[in-house]
Amino acid sequence: MSFFLKNKLKLEHPVSLSFEPARKVELSLVKAESAPKASAEGMAITLRLSNQQVVVPRAFRVTAQHFSLQGRALIEGSLNAVVRSSETVEVLPEGNLAGSFTGNELLVSGQVEGFVSFQKLRLYKGAICKGEIEGRSLIIEEGAILEATCRLIA
Repeated sequence: MSFFLKNKLKLEHPVSLSFEPARKVELSLVKAESAPKASAEGMAITLRLSNQQVVVPRAFRVTAQHFSLQGRALIEGSLNAVVRSSETVEVLPEGNLAGSFTGNELLVSGQVEGFVSFQKLRLYKGAICKGEIEGRSLIIEEGAILEATCRLIA
């Protein structure tokens, strides 16, 4: 399965990206020129891409100093960056978000570690959140783990 970044770098599945710390990188995945293999995972990723959602697919590891997200984002793989988003970001059960997150809404079923600033944070059963969190609305379901310094703002 192949994906192309807006700057025309070709990614082969699985992939590991590292970017220079001094360089601001804005990534968003777009449809590959050739259709992915007919698998449930490939079809799900294609459907999400057609809905203009940013996806960090399972088995992908992305490292960047800055990662700006526009539109709803799904993280199934690993993202290590300073993330900014105005929309909903969802970390799926196998997903991992490390670094810092500043945004509107963060839904976590996987793992988040670092600084999180939010309007709404929801930790689902099985989620793990470590570090420092700051925001307006925090919902923790039974079975989620929160090991963080918390500051809720009215």
